[in-house]
Amino acid sequence: MESLKRLAVVLIITLLFLSLSTFGIVVMANQTVLNPDFVVAQLDKLDLSLLTKQLLKDQIPQQVEFTGEFLSDIVADLEPEIKTQARGLIYSGYDYFTGKSQELKLSISLISVKEKLRTKIFENQARIIPAYLSTAPQSTIDQYLDDIYKDTTRNVTDRLEYSQSSWGRDVKQTLENISLTVGYFILGYRVLIGLILFLIMGLFIFLRPARAAVRVLGIISLCAGLVQLLLYFGVMGITRYELTQLSLPLALQSWLPSLIDDFLMSLAIVSAAIFITGIVLVIVARKPKHRKHTETEAITSVEPVFTCFNCGARYIPGDKFCKICGTNIQHFCPHCGASVELTEQFCTHCGNKLIEL
Repeated sequence: MESLKRLAVVLIITLLFLSLSTFGIVVMANQTVLNPDFVVAQLDKLDLSLLTKQLLKDQIPQQVEFTGEFLSDIVADLEPEIKTQARGLIYSGYDYFTGKSQELKLSISLISVKEKLRTKIFENQARIIPAYLSTAPQSTIDQYLDDIYKDTTRNVTDRLEYSQSSWGRDVKQTLENISLTVGYFILGYRVLIGLILFLIMGLFIFLRPARAAVRVLGIISLCAGLVQLLLYFGVMGITRYELTQLSLPLALQSWLPSLIDDFLMSLAIVSAAIFITGIVLVIVARKPKHRKHTETEAITSVEPVFTCFNCGARYIPGDKFCKICGTNIQHFCPHCGASVELTEQFCTHCGNKLIEL
């Protein structure tokens, strides 16, 4: 029976260490990848207009560099609306993947984009129209610019709408697999929390006294927190180094480090919390040896006091007469005849109750 108990304790300690060691990673994923608020917050930090300008600068020839500036200006003006629509798409996607919505529908309005494009075309007419139209009437120029706008937006609808019915079988299967994976992860996250609580309860059941269970739990938490802290600093250092080796646009160079810091922040907080909790539990579980020794001395130092029933003077057990008043202070048990003291209620030789004297 004792060997089975020890085996159960070892199993509980092992499972609890593994559960706590992975808890920070699971919380990090739940608070970042599976949290639409986190994704939206990171999107808001990205400078889309600067990113667009830097990407187009490397892809568009110098002779048509105006086109890149033209497009980046449009993106800068539309950036608030682009991010607003992106937020809606993100929340819709998360509602579908987490099971809150049964169908995934994506809707993107392009009306303001087309209006902004038209405005930009007419504002930059001096750089757009060919030389032979420079002396033409304004109505002719307006017609020419309007034709450019119509040709550009000929195949662009006012709204882009996508639903599952319009997607192919492969896309549907991929989305279903993602939704299933997210569902399993959320379930696993809840199961992990329940498992940790169950293992802690089992630790207190099998380990006695409770102080020993607290000490073991503290050591497990300390080790698990340390493992996750080492993982945090390791991943942070590797990603920082890898970013310095990449040739990225300026907008991404300032955005990606912040993204990585925010992404790993949950891991750092949970790891530090588990580590500190372990230290506190180990300290609490320490035995107060000095205090216990003092209390024992106080208890053992208390000695009974014998006084004469006539004058109240103290006497030593074994005395026959009081040294102050001479009263007979020695009595005998009426059952066995043994010598007893007046303060005793039971005979120390036969155990019978003494008659009050």
